[in-house]
Amino acid sequence: MDIRIEPFDERYREGVGALIVTIQQREFAIPITYDQQPDLRDIAGFYRHKAGDFWLALAGERVVGSIALLDIGDRLGALRKMFVAADCRGAGAGVAGRLLSELLRHARAHRLRAIYLGTTDKFLAAHRFYEKHGFELVERDRAALIPGGAIVVVALLRAIGRAVAERDTVVLLKRGLHMGPLNEFISAAEYIASFGNPNILLCPRGTSPALDGYRNHPDESITPLLKEKTWAPVVVDPSHSVGKASYVPAAALAAVAYGADGLCIEAHVSPNHGIGDDPKQALTPDVLATTIKQAKQLWALRRSEAKN
Repeated sequence: MDIRIEPFDERYREGVGALIVTIQQREFAIPITYDQQPDLRDIAGFYRHKAGDFWLALAGERVVGSIALLDIGDRLGALRKMFVAADCRGAGAGVAGRLLSELLRHARAHRLRAIYLGTTDKFLAAHRFYEKHGFELVERDRAALIPGGAIVVVALLRAIGRAVAERDTVVLLKRGLHMGPLNEFISAAEYIASFGNPNILLCPRGTSPALDGYRNHPDESITPLLKEKTWAPVVVDPSHSVGKASYVPAAALAAVAYGADGLCIEAHVSPNHGIGDDPKQALTPDVLATTIKQAKQLWALRRSEAKN
């Protein structure tokens, strides 16, 4: 079979989607759809940024393989969306090796320092393949340093992924306190989902360094960016973001205005008698009720405008 490796071209977008979703659903039993993967709907816009790119393996006009490199900053990359059709696998065909070689050649040309990827323990063949090509395993008790200053504990993400893999449990994944690239946040969610459960809520909750007068730096404005790049609903936590009860209602409404799908708000019948953060940032029941009412009104307004 004559197979060629080429950079992504828009005329093959449907073929890429069919290849990837078929393997995800039928072979990996991951209940995820094409529409839940925004990067597949806009491959060029998502991956062709700085050193990033996307490549195809083609047999005639049929897409039989794919691989992507996402630039995550600080001269680091993330390997994503590597899939090969079942009838084109194995050392004899060499499709996977050729795709990876093209990606590594591109990475060296752009002087990337390292490339990260995530795969689950059950894909032993994938582990052997990547190790053969120079990748090193990050052990469970180690952390992977991601550019932007945040630390993603791979062992914890793996444990969560395994724990919810065969269940309908919904995971509330909060953004790391130290400000980092959005792709780092999204990659953490995708790693958990790779074990088979895509029911993940992304939760912006403020980052560092703190903005004067607030507990953290409010980051509800990243909501539309997250919704453009991922399938996961966004639930904003204004309580930890601003850290002061009198500011929480306004921050909550700002999050709704940005398109948040939900809010995570701390409340207490008597905040001054609460523990931990309650005295500072918990809303009383009546203020919470008013905030919920206003949030629903704003949400309804946004939906009516979207329809017009």
